[in-house]
Amino acid sequence: MPCVFQSAEAVGQWLTAFQLQLYAPNFISAGYDLPTISRMTPEDLTAIGVTKPGHRKKIAAEISGLSIPDWLPEHKPANLAVWLSMIGLAQYYKVLVDNGYENIDFITDITWEDLQEIGITKLGEAPAQTLAPCPQPQPQP
Repeated sequence: MPCVFQSAEAVGQWLTAFQLQLYAPNFISAGYDLPTISRMTPEDLTAIGVTKPGHRKKIAAEISGLSIPDWLPEHKPANLAVWLSMIGLAQYYKVLVDNGYENIDFITDITWEDLQEIGITKLGEAPAQTLAPCPQPQPQP
């Protein structure tokens, strides 16, 4: 998947295609790009400020039509730092470890409320989304 899907411009163009570009700042400020948008729920849309039911329904329908392949690593390494680096979220390592999420297995059941409690507030970038912003080279064994 080219990194073009991760740009703010791509989000704006996608929303413009169905005349709801007014929400571009909502998506961008919450950290969403097209790959993470493809995993959004109606509740996520409400959380970023898409409060009109008709707009939420239209965006949800457009989301269901997005065809963006996952770029998750095929294996889950034992090391949290390596895994976060592989999915492009290495910047969260320190805050996760400092708050008791030092083991990769602890992350698998982390909730949005847990993330907010430790200061991770951008919905689209949350490690719970487990989405890669751009494919990262995988370390060779």
